[in-house]
Amino acid sequence: MRSAFVQSRVRVCTSVSKGTGWSAAKVTYVMRLTMALRARAVMSGSSAGSARPAQILYRPLFWTSFMLADWIIDNAWLGARTAVLSSASSKTAYGAAFLLQGRGCEVVGLTSRRNVAFTESLGCYDRVLAYEDASRLSPEPSLYADFAGDEALTAALRAHLGDALVHHVVVGVTNQQPGPAGTLAETGPGMFFAPDQMRKRIGDWGREGLDRRFADAWRRFAPVVEGWVDVVHSQGPQALKQVWHEVQSGRTAPRTGHVLVL
Repeated sequence: MRSAFVQSRVRVCTSVSKGTGWSAAKVTYVMRLTMALRARAVMSGSSAGSARPAQILYRPLFWTSFMLADWIIDNAWLGARTAVLSSASSKTAYGAAFLLQGRGCEVVGLTSRRNVAFTESLGCYDRVLAYEDASRLSPEPSLYADFAGDEALTAALRAHLGDALVHHVVVGVTNQQPGPAGTLAETGPGMFFAPDQMRKRIGDWGREGLDRRFADAWRRFAPVVEGWVDVVHSQGPQALKQVWHEVQSGRTAPRTGHVLVL
């Protein structure tokens, strides 16, 4: 049987293309490479059938979390004193927050009001704010790691922080509304591309050194996240269809992790 996993957020390829100025071909390449990395992460050390739910649900995404946190620290937080992460209840975002917390700057999570309590309970953010309360952010040098791809939120942060917004990097697109077409010069942010930082670190540490550091981070993260997720097991194409619609509509609770066998 083939194992399948469904994340609690959906990334929209067309939004990435329009929001960054990337060609459709480049977006397709990025998606294929990302899926290859995820498959490698899930299968590493065990078969799909024997993998623990935390490994299936988190380990593939944790590569992005790990490389993003490493990139931010490697670049001295890009001059920021605060790192602001949107879609803070998503697995990739709080994986990065887990690695960033206590490393020199404040880590603030932005999420929907209904997910504030859950996100606060994780304990990996120094502060958690609802999107509507983003104006409570201190006007100090800030890095915005954009997991949401919500243009209205981005505009609100730019208006509030002004020149204090020292860097804006797009990591994901959990918002389901595609943005207008634009170029990088027009939209401002760059797209975080984990393999670029991986190549740099392989040059710095070698492949074994990178894998060892990732494994060390995963060993710290994995036991903690088992208490952050309620795993729901399902089987068959009909279950996959039902879960897909549930996730796409935004009805899935942030604690829920779906693992399906087809």
